[in-house]
Amino acid sequence: PYILFKYSYYSILEAYLPNIDLIANILTWHGGPYGLWAHLYPPSPLTMYGFTSQTLINYMALLGLTYIVARETERTDSVKKGWSLALVMLLLTYLLPGQFVSWIMDKAYDLLKKSTNLSTIYINSIVVSLGSLLTITIILIEVFILHTYRKNLEHIAKNILKFPKLMKK
Repeated sequence: PYILFKYSYYSILEAYLPNIDLIANILTWHGGPYGLWAHLYPPSPLTMYGFTSQTLINYMALLGLTYIVARETERTDSVKKGWSLALVMLLLTYLLPGQFVSWIMDKAYDLLKKSTNLSTIYINSIVVSLGSLLTITIILIEVFILHTYRKNLEHIAKNILKFPKLMKK
């Protein structure tokens, strides 16, 4: 993120920060190369370092996401338009994919280990590439949904925002 900020690549930074947890998930699969990043973003932190690191990465991802929502709200002067982005982004790239991507990577590793004579380093490279491809696909699906179904999402956000008023009746 520092390099992106330093050289004013704000549009890339905007896409990177909300998805930093997905990137950390791939990098730390089975500890990363030579166990280098075993405690960077563990699925279940067992150390204070792992907990702190995972918490900071999740915090940065959520800050990136809330920035996009706040910017859209300010740009359009509409809470429902800004919040409609969060309806998709929180679910599709924050809550759901991390464990799913890791699970697919584990299954691919097991399959390749059983059915090929490739060395572990080649299998790991293939599996990490697959995880990266899955992550990019998830992000592209999110972008597609946000652009294609923007009006529908705004309508859903509008109805959710009406819900507290309906409860008072």
